[in-house]
Amino acid sequence: MVSLKNIISVNRLASLIRAGLFLLIALVVGSTVGVSMVHADDPFVPDSDDTVLVVLPKSLLVERDMLQRLRSQLTADPDNPKLAATVSQRYLSIGKRGGDPRFYGYARAAVAPWWEDDSAPAEILKVRAKLKENDHQFENAVTDLKLALKQKPKDPQLLLELANVFRVQGKFTDALSIGDRLEKVAGPVPAALGRAPLYVMTGRAKDARSLLKQILPAARADYPSTLGWISTVQADVALALGESDTVEQHFREGLGVNPADVQLLHRYGDFLLDQNRNEEALELLQDHVADNGVLLRAAIAAKRCQDIRADDWSRQLERRFEEIRLRGSEPHGRFESRFALQVQENADRALQLATKNWKRQKELRDAQNFLEAAIAAGDFDAGNPVLDFLQEHNTQHALLDPLVEKLRPTQ
Repeated sequence: MVSLKNIISVNRLASLIRAGLFLLIALVVGSTVGVSMVHADDPFVPDSDDTVLVVLPKSLLVERDMLQRLRSQLTADPDNPKLAATVSQRYLSIGKRGGDPRFYGYARAAVAPWWEDDSAPAEILKVRAKLKENDHQFENAVTDLKLALKQKPKDPQLLLELANVFRVQGKFTDALSIGDRLEKVAGPVPAALGRAPLYVMTGRAKDARSLLKQILPAARADYPSTLGWISTVQADVALALGESDTVEQHFREGLGVNPADVQLLHRYGDFLLDQNRNEEALELLQDHVADNGVLLRAAIAAKRCQDIRADDWSRQLERRFEEIRLRGSEPHGRFESRFALQVQENADRALQLATKNWKRQKELRDAQNFLEAAIAAGDFDAGNPVLDFLQEHNTQHALLDPLVEKLRPTQ
């Protein structure tokens, strides 16, 4: 859990905004520009006034005036949960779009008065759950979502969020049952958005393709904000079926909607790295390394390409992992395991981290990372929990099948 000592207080942040210093805060809080606050060296003095110290998220510059107005209102009315949730959600959106973890801290500060309150209004519980999910506290996120659904049992966004957390945890039956509820209260499009990723992981990739094709016209007309996500899932479907050309087509379609979509960058970057197209991966990712997941993939690509930035990006990622721990949280287990395996070349540590991560998170790339670490470490039996899980859920995936065959050859 993030320590409140490390978060700027709501009133303090609001007063700084009124003083016109918000952009300065964005410069000095956090580590995403690669300057660690943990082990400070001599102060950096730029050679000239033209030196770029940090590139601020475009979304922050666009929304700055709106955020200032909202924070001023919240300062005047600090016990207003609806307003606090709105402020928090704004910061969450900026953090998600730009991959900048500082804004998750700002989001939590906005709802800090209700952080331990189980009777908080649904809008607070919803944003609180999202923050906990981002921190990989999935059980706590589920608790908050269920509390919110007691207040708003037909809220489609709450249901979709709960289905997604269940999917990440590998609780596919629970997630599918939420999809049935979603269809009753919100119709086929939201239900399909919840079901299609589950079909990919349960041997029904072709059903997922048909489902997405069926709802795509309605999504374009009524849910245009979902088109990037639909392209992502379509790419996941094609990846499961081993259709590389189609995978790339969908990734490009999604990035055409939003070139800075972090989840698309993660997945497309993984796809390129899996194909050993390292230069292309580096080109795709190099301008988005404020996000830890993008930085990880960029570091892997740079190492493979012997790019001069490889060592610096590796050190940045190590610092970010350390800073996350100092804030009382844990780094993303798959990211840290993959860093150990593919950047540090420490297979034993990678397997240890992958084993720990698997206990709480069971997405496709978690399975892939675990199996690759087991193979690299020469401990084939360590992969049994993943192999058993994939067999139980009839997972058939072109990315995983070769790894499964290597660890547990068919007779």
